[in-house]
Amino acid sequence: YPYNIKVSNNSKNFSLAPAVGGWLVTTVHGYLNAKWFAEHGKHLNRVWLKSARFWIGLAVYYSGFAMLVWHDKLMRDLRNTPGPRYRIPVGGMFDYATCAHYFAELWAWLGFAILSWGPNGVFIFTVSFVNLVPRAVGTHSWYLEKFGDEYPADRQYMVPFVW
Repeated sequence: YPYNIKVSNNSKNFSLAPAVGGWLVTTVHGYLNAKWFAEHGKHLNRVWLKSARFWIGLAVYYSGFAMLVWHDKLMRDLRNTPGPRYRIPVGGMFDYATCAHYFAELWAWLGFAILSWGPNGVFIFTVSFVNLVPRAVGTHSWYLEKFGDEYPADRQYMVPFVW
């Protein structure tokens, strides 16, 4: 999956700050996971693996991950064909929300928070939520400004049919 990431050859807007921020969040998340699963997750036993909470969380996580991969592919495919650099995403939940890929990521982290049932899951969900919600507002506004009447007026910011 990470090998699908592409950077435009003429991209001029790369900043080191988000990369460092992402590295820090990943480091803290990894530490919390190790600490939680190895030392504090005493309830994480065979009974837990059979619990509804674990299976619901696992289903939510994997469905979110599958949606994320799918919607990232839809975004990548916009650049694989000749045409303008910026285009309106279509297909999947993009027909209903500008930042459907953000929703998919939050859905996956919500599933992880449910299945892990600890501070590690709450941390990554919260950090992602605080990061992605304002970005969804900004991205939605950008599309409205860039494409005007061409942009579907009924699209939500991030959560299809809701927001």
